[in-house]
Order: sequence, then structure tokens, then C-alpha cells
Amino acid sequence: NELIKYPFIPDGHDYSAEITQDGKGEFKTTFYGGSTYRIVTCSNLPQGKVIFTIYDNEKNKLFCNKNYNYSSYWDFTFRSTIDCIIEVKFESEIAKKAIIKLIIAFKN
Repeated sequence: NELIKYPFIPDGHDYSAEITQDGKGEFKTTFYGGSTYRIVTCSNLPQGKVIFTIYDNEKNKLFCNKNYNYSSYWDFTFRSTIDCIIEVKFESEIAKKAIIKLIIAFKN
């Protein structure tokens, strides 16, 4: 992906979710305080807008790309280490099923 290049390095995990109609995928991860991260989403459906939302473990919303014109990436830094849930879904209904991939990279 052209959005993941130096100084960002992928974390090496495979975040893929098969999304069925009205479905969503969920990933759990830890972000370490003081590190700068980039999240990038992509899909095998060119017409589908992907929504990704980051929550803390109590399901408090920390970020949603829907508020930023469905941007396919976001750069951020947490002050302290935090466990998060990242939810992915399509903005509109999809036919049958599709795949959403998520890449998490950290700044070197």
C-alpha cells in the first residue's frame, strides 16, 4: 500500500475481516504511549466506503473516519499505552460478502 512507506513500518499482523451483509469486523490491539501510528483500510470492493472506528475497552469512541470524509487512513499518537478495539464495516449495504483489510504501522 502506498500509504505505508518510510518512516512508517507495518506491525506485521494480518487484520482481515470477511464482512457479510449488515456485518462488521472487529480487531483488538494495543497502542503504546508516545508512539505515532498510522491505520490504513482497504477493501476488495472499489465502490464501498469503509468505516473504521476505534474504541477503548469500555467501548468509548476515540475516533471514527466517517467524521473525516471516510478517509482511508489516520495518523495518531496516544499519550499513554491503551488497549483498543477497532471496528470495520461498510458505509452502505453490500451484496453477499467482501473483505476489509486493515494495516497498522508505527513511525520509526
